Order: sequence, then structure tokens, then C-alpha cells
Amino acid sequence: MRSSRHPLIEGFCGACKPADRRPPWQWCEEHVHVDETSPLPGRWRSDASPWVRAVMEDFANNTVRDIAVQCAAQSAKTQTVMNCACWAIAEDPGPAMWVTATKDELRDFLRDRLTPTFETCRPVKERMAEPTLTGFAFDGMPFYAGWSGSKARLQSKPIRWLFCDEVRNYPPGRLEMVLKRTRSFWNSRRFLISTPGTKGDAMDTAYRAGDQRVWQFECPACQRLQPLAFEQLKWDSNDTTKPEGKWRFDALAETVRFECVGCEHRIKDTPVDRRWIENHGRFEPQNPNAPRSRVSYTWNALLPHWIEWRSIVEEFLAAVDAMRIEGDIEPMFTFVTETLGEPWDLDRWLVTSDDYVQQRKGDYDFGDPWPLEKTRFLAADRQARGGEHYFWVARAFRAGRGQPADRIWSLQHHFRTGGSAPATERPGRQRDDRHGLQGVRGVPVLPGDGLEGDEGR
Repeated sequence: MRSSRHPLIEGFCGACKPADRRPPWQWCEEHVHVDETSPLPGRWRSDASPWVRAVMEDFANNTVRDIAVQCAAQSAKTQTVMNCACWAIAEDPGPAMWVTATKDELRDFLRDRLTPTFETCRPVKERMAEPTLTGFAFDGMPFYAGWSGSKARLQSKPIRWLFCDEVRNYPPGRLEMVLKRTRSFWNSRRFLISTPGTKGDAMDTAYRAGDQRVWQFECPACQRLQPLAFEQLKWDSNDTTKPEGKWRFDALAETVRFECVGCEHRIKDTPVDRRWIENHGRFEPQNPNAPRSRVSYTWNALLPHWIEWRSIVEEFLAAVDAMRIEGDIEPMFTFVTETLGEPWDLDRWLVTSDDYVQQRKGDYDFGDPWPLEKTRFLAADRQARGGEHYFWVARAFRAGRGQPADRIWSLQHHFRTGGSAPATERPGRQRDDRHGLQGVRGVPVLPGDGLEGDEGR
């Protein structure tokens, strides 16, 4: 809402206003209110998520140009960026832009989160003019809104404050395109924040180019500094928690704890213990060779106190069962990227342990019938040297749920098959996709036999 005073008086008062030297997180504690979509609505408090203080301090540091945050879902990441946007509008205005992955996401985000945040922040509201078709207008600065699918939105005006949300879902090349819009400003800031995607994608590359700061905390017993590694989250597997081979999750929840990597002190999922981890930790850089202008952060879902460790364990066990029983890696992909806050790396997660391999082959002897078998094949590869001899493998397929194309590419990379891994297809079906597999990825596609149940094998 604009003041009724004369614009010249307004301008003079604004020019004479002393700079607020507080860190942005302290400024936000006074001025920012959290919308009802948050688990902690009301006035924003940094003690609810103290790990974001360092991120917000870097945002106000003109020696920092690039901030990349790759972290778990629902862990205060988007609220942190909105806080920084409010501070920039009120205390250090300049052309700004917020970029989402899709147009629908942008519409919902502007309506449900960003606009209410701006309107309930008094210093921002005082500078706000009428909303525009492309974002917001503030005294002294435009605030554009765009999505990664629109080249026109990503290629136009110069930007000082750039906010890129859920970068993992951007089309290839679009992040690089929008980053170029900040070249005109020596004090620009490029703030990328996202749940991770796959190892080596644009978001992961941006994180690795920074100093890779990982949240670490002091053990309350031995004071050893250590990361919140998922491998240290333990639970019991016995006749009480897993009778007859099936998890009893209420009983399992009583045994979930984090064990110190040094003294094996057990930290339970209680408010006191979880607050200790949040208040006795700090970010430790893992890449000392990064330039000072590039900082990057990561944290997982073990850190926010509002996410129960029990839910993390249950999600992991369900994902393991989906992989072992159904051959479905999608739940594990979601767990790794959105809960652990790590990029998907098939080399690490396709087979979780040697025990996993043993369980899959434990009840099978060569020659045993397989009730689910649909068809059997023998593949032989004639060797070029050493006389006529062959390497061979005999396998069987069953009818069932298949995998999406991007998972096939991950499997291809994991097993280093290059273009030598054939895929089968029922005749007359999905011709465009078959040609895409063969033409784009170099995967030879063999026509299926057309028998009933041939799909999805």
C-alpha cells in the first residue's frame, strides 16, 4: 500500500533512511509472517530452522555471487528464499526474478505463497504497486516471475536478484540461459534451491561447483563433530519389531535412534534431542578449492525437528521392499532425493548391500521352475579371439510392471551397456518410443513375439 505523502517527500525519506545492518534472518524475524501452508505458521522465527541463518547471511554478502542449496523436501528451503526476497526488496532493491519449473507451478506459487508473504511483510507491502502480468512492481525495482519452459521470459531484461526454485525439473540448458541475465550487475546474486535430481545434472553440478557445506553437529556425549548421516540412523530387527518377517512399525518406532559414529551414544527422536542437533551444529565445507564467490549447502530430512525419524525409516523400508519384490526403484529414487537430499546415484542404491543379493538368490537353484516365468531366452556372444567360443547367459522374463524410460537410461549407465542393451516391444505398439530408444539412445530394439502378456516384460 502506497503512502499518501507526496512522492518527493517519500523519495527524500527513503534516501535518508539508514541502512539496516542486521543479518537478513534477524530482519525477517521482525517483518516476515509464514503462511498457513507451513507446519509452523505465524511470525517467522529463525530458531525453528536455525540452519538457514548461514544461508541468509551469505545472501547479503556481496563477495558471494552463487548460492546453491540442494536439500530435502519440506525442510524450510522455499521459505528461506522468500525471506531473502523480502529483505532484498525492502533493504537493497534491484531488478529481481523468480523462476519455477512449470507455468502451473508458477501460478499456484504466486497465488498461494509468494503474494501472501509479500502482502503480510510491512516493509515490502509499503513499496508494492499493483501486481503486473509478469510479476510485481515495487518502488525502485521490478520483480519478474517466469518458468523454465518459456525462453522469452528467460532471455529478456537484466536481473540482479535471481531466484531459481526446483532446478532439477528445468529442461536442459534453461538454467544456463537464465543465469546469463545477471551479468550486468557486479553485485548480483544467483540463488538456486532444489531437491536433488540425478547425479551430474544441472543442480548437482551447481552444488559441486560450490564449497559443499554439510550440516554437522556435536555429539552430546563425546562432542565429536559429525554429519547427520542416514547410515547412523539405527533400529532393531527382532521378534518384537519384525514378527514372522513383517515389520510392526509401532514397535519399530520405539527403537529408532541415531548412534554417534564415535562413542555410539544413542540420540532418540525426542524434542530435546532433536533441538540439540539443530542448536549445536554448523555447516562444514567439503570443497576447499571452490572460489569464495560460490557457496553451496545441503541437509537431509533428519535435521528438521518436525519430520519424525520414524517416518524416514518406514519410507526407506517400503522403498527397499519395492525394489526387492517388485523391481520398482521409483520409491527409492524419491527417498534418496527428497528425504536424504542427495542426487540419485544408481551405483549406490540399486543394490543396497551384499545381503540384498543373497536374499534374492537364496531360495533358487539352477533348473528350479519359476511359477511367474513367462518366457525364457539364451543370449550368446561369439568371441573374436582364441578360437570359436562363446560367452552366454540364460534368463527368464515374467509379465509385470515395467520401468519408465529415464530409469532404463540409469540402468544402462549403471551396467555400462552403452548401446548394446536390447529392448523388446510388442509389434504395432509404441512405434514412436521404439524409434526414440533406438535413434536417440542407440539402444537396439527387438520386436516382441506379440503374445498376450508380452507388454511390460
